[in-house]
Amino acid sequence: MIISNITAQPGFLTGLSYDTLTVELPFDSLISNSAKTPQIIDRRELKPRQLGITQINKYMFIPVDQYITLNNSIAQNLAYQFQQDSIYFADTLVIDNLTLWYDSKPCLSAAHVLNGYSYITKNGHPVKQYRWEIRRKKQWGETKSENFARLFQQWLKAQADSIATFKTHQNVSPMEPLKYRRVFKSWSDFVVLQDGFIVNMNLTLDFPKDHGQSAIFGSGGLYYRQTSYLQSIGFYAFDQHWLYRINRAMVGRLNSNLRFGMNKLNRNKFDQPDWEDLLMLNMGLSAAVQYQPLNYRGLFFGGGLYLNINGLPTLPGKMKIIEPGLLFILGVRLP
Repeated sequence: MIISNITAQPGFLTGLSYDTLTVELPFDSLISNSAKTPQIIDRRELKPRQLGITQINKYMFIPVDQYITLNNSIAQNLAYQFQQDSIYFADTLVIDNLTLWYDSKPCLSAAHVLNGYSYITKNGHPVKQYRWEIRRKKQWGETKSENFARLFQQWLKAQADSIATFKTHQNVSPMEPLKYRRVFKSWSDFVVLQDGFIVNMNLTLDFPKDHGQSAIFGSGGLYYRQTSYLQSIGFYAFDQHWLYRINRAMVGRLNSNLRFGMNKLNRNKFDQPDWEDLLMLNMGLSAAVQYQPLNYRGLFFGGGLYLNINGLPTLPGKMKIIEPGLLFILGVRLP
């Protein structure tokens, strides 16, 4: 059973400055502290028992930091997991980064996320690295701390399973030369239609998404369209991307989003347009292949197919409900 509680603060003013959410994992009574464990080094900037820092509103409107604190240190909980799974290795495991946050951008997959970076050293030299993204939606009836506990346990189990299959005598891929952190990524989708074009401009500041076999993410963006009869500008809503790595150089991408905005009609084409024709509501679907090598920083590009589904304006005889197009992608990713 997972037990959780809010730790009371010593004073009113102190309680207005921060809050602590304690998350307890059920290892204490199962594993002996005297059992043989591998060496684990925690190099995170947070305290050993702190899993992360989030923000909450106290008394409904006062924003304060909430420290997510475990009943034992990160390294101790990981050692308990190794003992429970009967895993021991002679090398050293280094925990370099664990970041707990809430990702609201993917419209269909919003969830709490635990991103992390760890690696194994042998005789002081890194020989194997792990980059983590564990996502978990809070289930019905769960408390916030129960959700965090189960999310953290998923990472513990994933790290233990990876250690169990690691062999130091095997050749390993080169270590990532850049520090694991959020990276700036900006790209534009250029869509050629039968009449006119669309430009979708995207921007993210997120942890790298292309190191695994697949990933989900969302992005903010600006939409612009020009045809012979109108110009449109709008913003994204309910955006989601699905990324799938094809090989070390290429990724496949699926994307869906909803856009809201305004139209400027060509006065030479319309005498008295209806007021609702000044509003824009449409949906975009795309499937593409991108050149984006593993651990890549710099320019990337790609192409694919695009489908624009129009809600507003209607414009009978001029705007089709479904418009196919050719998609071209150009972007940059910076460390």
